[in-house]
Formats: sequence, C-alpha cells, structure tokens
Amino acid sequence: MRRFDKLTALADVEFEGAVLKELISIETKANRHDKDWSFSNLGLKQLRDDFLLIVEYIGHHSTEPLNPIIEIFGDSMLTEDQCAQLEGMPPENREKQRHTMLFRALLHPWLFLLALCQTLQTGENELTAKDAFWLGLIDEVIGDIDYAPFRLFVEYQSGTESETP
Repeated sequence: MRRFDKLTALADVEFEGAVLKELISIETKANRHDKDWSFSNLGLKQLRDDFLLIVEYIGHHSTEPLNPIIEIFGDSMLTEDQCAQLEGMPPENREKQRHTMLFRALLHPWLFLLALCQTLQTGENELTAKDAFWLGLIDEVIGDIDYAPFRLFVEYQSGTESETP
C-alpha cells in the first residue's frame, strides 16, 4: 500500500511513466523465453491495454465513490481492535484514520468490482440469470425453485400449499 501511495502522489506524467516502466519490466520478464513474442508484434497492444486499464483503475482510487459506502457501512466493517485503536486517538485525528482504515479495506473489493464490470463489457460475456443471482445483482431467478428468493420464505403461511414458480 505504501508503494501505491507513493505512486498516486506523483504528477500525472510521472505516474504514467512509472506505470509504463513497471509494465515493460513485467512483460519483458514474463516473455523473455518466448521467441515469438515481441513488443512490435502483439506486445505493444497488450502493453497499451494494460496501461489503460491500470490508469483507469487508479483513477477510481479516489475516495469519492467510496465515501457513501464508508459513511453508511463503515462502523460495521471495523474490527474490535480497530475500534479500540480509534478510541485511543485524539478526536481531531480519529475521523481521518477511520476513513483511511475503511478505504484500505474497501479498495480491493472495489477494484474487483470494476474489473468484473470491465470484463463483462468486453466481448461476448453474457451473464446468466443464475450468475446475476449469485453476484447479488438480482433477487430471484423466476421459474427456478433452487434459487428461491427470500420473498417465498416471508410470504409462506403454514397450512397452505405454497405455489412454486
């Protein structure tokens, strides 16, 4: 996380240069034994795609999209140790430290969600109703009792034959 903090503190051009240097290093190491791989072949396209994805994800690292989540669910996401640590801090530093703790806890799930959305928007990646159910995007799969919604449990009345979709 410290390396990330250092990178995001750089000016835009410096940050992009650091990302490109790191990506070139990674690609060179990963493909050094592949005789058919080169940057002039497909490597430059892959480098460009990776670069744009990273810059896009880093752009989403601002706390702005996460602030409502932190405010609504933040206290329930803190461990007992973290709560105790915050209680021991001076009040003027407490909220900033709380926000930092929660932002770091939410960063990886947030990036996973962004990566998932990006992947689903690329090519022919269609979600089935069951996929959407398990991802929490929909509440029920109509016509499939194996994916019975919570609504069926709430609406159940003993002594009556329940209707199944």
